Amino acid sequence: MDDHEAQMLCMIQSSGKLVLVDKLLKKLREGGHKVLIFSQMTRCLDILSDFLRWRGYPCERIDGAVKGDERQAAIDRYCDPNSDSFVFLLCT
Repeated sequence: MDDHEAQMLCMIQSSGKLVLVDKLLKKLREGGHKVLIFSQMTRCLDILSDFLRWRGYPCERIDGAVKGDERQAAIDRYCDPNSDSFVFLLCT
């Protein structure tokens, strides 16, 4: 196990919310569902982005740093039934 994997496992185990999200996302992915996660804090989305990338879950993200045309492209990818996008991270 490398340092990054150990760090991610430690982060999950130290947060009851991440333990739940980890278990829930696995079931939802297996069931063919898509997930929308909203947070008012972009730092939370940063953590979730790292977690999703580590778990291999494809995701889209919209926050204040994403430009208009990129926003629509992310929405279109997520809504496309043939897309592999699984999680949509959103911040106002």
